[in-house]
Amino acid sequence: MSSPFLRVSLAFGLAAVSAFACSSSDNNRVAPTTQDASSDAKADATHVATDHGLTLSSCDEDRIEKDQGNLVYRTIETAGGSRSFQLLRPENVKCTLKAPLVILVHGALPKATVTKNPGDYFANLLGYPDDASANGYILAAPHGLSVDGDFLLSADKENDMTFISDLIDAVTLKEPVNPKRVYVVGYGEGGAVALKAACDFSSRVSGVESVAGGLLKSTKAACTPSESVSIALASGSGDKVISPDGDDNYEPFQDAFDFLIGAMKCTDDETNTTDGDANITTHEKCDNSAQIRKLQVPNASHEKMTDWLQPLYSDFLKKRFKS
Repeated sequence: MSSPFLRVSLAFGLAAVSAFACSSSDNNRVAPTTQDASSDAKADATHVATDHGLTLSSCDEDRIEKDQGNLVYRTIETAGGSRSFQLLRPENVKCTLKAPLVILVHGALPKATVTKNPGDYFANLLGYPDDASANGYILAAPHGLSVDGDFLLSADKENDMTFISDLIDAVTLKEPVNPKRVYVVGYGEGGAVALKAACDFSSRVSGVESVAGGLLKSTKAACTPSESVSIALASGSGDKVISPDGDDNYEPFQDAFDFLIGAMKCTDDETNTTDGDANITTHEKCDNSAQIRKLQVPNASHEKMTDWLQPLYSDFLKKRFKS
């Protein structure tokens, strides 16, 4: 695994990151191409995709030039009303390609810094537009509803997962997404969203990543994945926000890992390696060719774990895809 990094300035980025705090089925579905975008004949009979009112024409090369590599504000209609997110298709991802889709779910953010569009703030703070270009993926960054961006533990928690699922629908219909390479990556409370996605709509994602997040007890109680997906989860032993020891909302980190090994039907013995200070445990033989990786960093704080978001994706998660 490459050395962890943050593409942010010391003056602005690290000060803002240190203020972070978290408040606590259709595998064969194929996205319509530009030619058959109006048809859902290729969608699985159990899930008919819809654009959910996303104001965006079918794959448009000219729009990429107009966006100039920036995350662009979009809205969709979903359960509970209109929800928003930022969208970026890098210039090197053409309409003729089928690219991975990464849904980046933020955790709670500093209220003094973020007044609106927390997904945009978080993605830019950590340099995700550059990372999307370097790794050739389409990036969608949903916004939590509250000022500090809560997901799942907020008042609208019942609709958050529907929003994420509908976002996958909308972007897949409008952009050249490879439906076998859809990933949910989350930090803090966003990590809880990622792990819930692995349980709630495993047939729609290839892998999920939870960094400084955790498995909610409510998620574990209702976790019945229809198929196995690859999972990367990471925690720092110095995390005082979402403790690896667990709390009233979250399972202990090790207990969550052990549960997910069983839920994803892993049958092999674990392998253990290190990367700098990080201790890495991997199960490589799970059902549906999935793999699970646990990364633990001694003494690392909640905000320090942001260093591992991009390396875990580029060195592990993006190599996992549905057969």
